[in-house]
Amino acid sequence: MGARKVKTTWKLIVAFLFCLACAAQNSSIVQTAFATATVDAPTITPLSPYTGGSTSVTITPSTSPATGQTLIYCTDNLDTCAPSIVYAGPITFNGSSTYTYVRAQGTAAGFNNSPITTWQGTYVVQPSYFGQCNNFNSFIGTLSCTLSGANAGDSVNIGLLVNSTTITVSSVTVGGNSCGAAVTSQQTPAPSTLYAYHCDNISAGTNTVTVTLSSAAKLYLSAAELTNVTTSSLDGYGQGVCNSACGTTATSSAITTTQPTDLLWAMCISSTSITLTAGITPVTFTSFPAPSGSSTLVLPEYGQAGTAGSYAPTCRLSASAGWIIVSMGIK
Repeated sequence: MGARKVKTTWKLIVAFLFCLACAAQNSSIVQTAFATATVDAPTITPLSPYTGGSTSVTITPSTSPATGQTLIYCTDNLDTCAPSIVYAGPITFNGSSTYTYVRAQGTAAGFNNSPITTWQGTYVVQPSYFGQCNNFNSFIGTLSCTLSGANAGDSVNIGLLVNSTTITVSSVTVGGNSCGAAVTSQQTPAPSTLYAYHCDNISAGTNTVTVTLSSAAKLYLSAAELTNVTTSSLDGYGQGVCNSACGTTATSSAITTTQPTDLLWAMCISSTSITLTAGITPVTFTSFPAPSGSSTLVLPEYGQAGTAGSYAPTCRLSASAGWIIVSMGIK
């Protein structure tokens, strides 16, 4: 009888221990099933690290959870701040920004806050179009136009169309200072020669742009002042020519820029029977007022590069025709 009691007691102890083990395991399973989920990290655009001109920094929530998220962020220069500002729309990043980092987090009721996503930006001064002047004469040896209200240190891009392949440019000056030739492109059947000149560090105030030829000819002059530029701002140049009908896009040879914020300048010509419009590749260009005269249509334009790299500026023709294009990159 005593042995039977002992056996029974051991069975009860084993069963009790087994139940304890089951309870512990089940408790772990329940805890795992009901553990608090974490919001996935948001994304920030443009891609980081960013180097360039003015931009909008956009924070986008993750897809988990799909709804109910609130984005919070902070900005600083050390990448250490704690997100707390509720995100309501794109954040402006430009030369006046007092931060170099954006730190963002996703939050949602019933979830742990997401890991922090960090964005880093470096602002680079972005060259821009400031103003222009132009002139035309059907037969002249020297031609001028005037840039008013110029900023000290700005640069000037000058496009010249001479209706000759034998008459050359003797000099180009801005405010009395000589400019350097960047590139020349000739169309032999017309005959026409398109020149691109560049001047750095002009004086403030009024500057007269003067072109002198080796002999009198029909001459078109277009000068564009560019501001927010470096001391030596020319960052590559290109040219292209088509002597007869060869498509509706005038394309320059590629410019390889070294800065992410270069301004691309180009000048195109074709016959007056053609309508010229600003190019849309490799960037969207904007045309500005041009010299007007008989038998030739001239289109100067500019566009903003987005990264350092290779760019072949273009302009568009209303029909297939002959054309010339010259181009420059400005940093």
